[in-house]
Amino acid sequence: MARNWRRISLTWGKRLGIFLLIMTALAYGVLSLAQHSPDALRKGLEDYLSKGSGHSGEITDLTEARLVPDVRFNLKGINIRDRKDPGKVYLHADSAYMVIPFWRMMFGSSYYAAMEVKGLEVATGYALPKKLTVNFGGISDPAPQATLPQFLIDGRYNDLPLLVTMEMDRKMTRKGSLYGFAAQSMATFKLGEMDGEGLIVRHFTSVSLESAKIKRGDVTAEFTAENIQERPLKSTIKGTLNGEAFDALLTEEGENIVLKITPVSANEKGAEIIKRFTDAVLRDMGLNADDSKVRIEITGLPANTINQETSKDSKEQ
Repeated sequence: MARNWRRISLTWGKRLGIFLLIMTALAYGVLSLAQHSPDALRKGLEDYLSKGSGHSGEITDLTEARLVPDVRFNLKGINIRDRKDPGKVYLHADSAYMVIPFWRMMFGSSYYAAMEVKGLEVATGYALPKKLTVNFGGISDPAPQATLPQFLIDGRYNDLPLLVTMEMDRKMTRKGSLYGFAAQSMATFKLGEMDGEGLIVRHFTSVSLESAKIKRGDVTAEFTAENIQERPLKSTIKGTLNGEAFDALLTEEGENIVLKITPVSANEKGAEIIKRFTDAVLRDMGLNADDSKVRIEITGLPANTINQETSKDSKEQ
């Protein structure tokens, strides 16, 4: 009986393999035909933008659209507009370009041959408290023999110069290099007078930030943070600020983001240093009374509440 069961199982395994092969071949053929209708593809991408943003997506020009053998899109003039007031643009990008091998996309691979956006502008209050401008965002690999590739963002935020980098993994194929994010990636950022770095570690069910540093002026915070992508947010943080040890918990409470910081030594001087540092960081991030609601509670000091309701004037920018 066991031999018969095994024979039947192998038979059904082969049938399933053949079925999947046929379906994949059919999908490949359908996509080959679909790429000959670029206007339909453009409208499909606009619909995707609209559903994803909740507003009105617009693509002025789809200069290149291929689905096989590589998924390749080259878009110009990307806009997300208010449905009721088309003159109000929440997001604009001069261009966006992406290439991913078809078979890798089919089987869920997150490795890209190319990915970049240029001339991106995100309006104040849409996704962030202040306006974000990205001159270039995407994969950068200028010296393959000497350095690791990076995902790079170069622009301005809150009217301050912004530079963000994150290490990427490189795989060599017969067609060239493919890029993705490894299980561990070193990330850096610089925003105005503030700069920092940290190791982003992807565990099986969570993501943590390790060996992290944020420096502003002569003050440096060093810390680790667990579960930084958990939703609802509940990240435990441990670190030091100029040698002053602290524990913290970052959570979502309704519409608020709350950071509760407890200095280990429980002295008022240490709490004051933490408060001055966090106030300066919040100002750099554009988290002022008219922009975002963030509550910072430091043990030994009154709660510092920042209103989340974006001011009317800011929303109209």
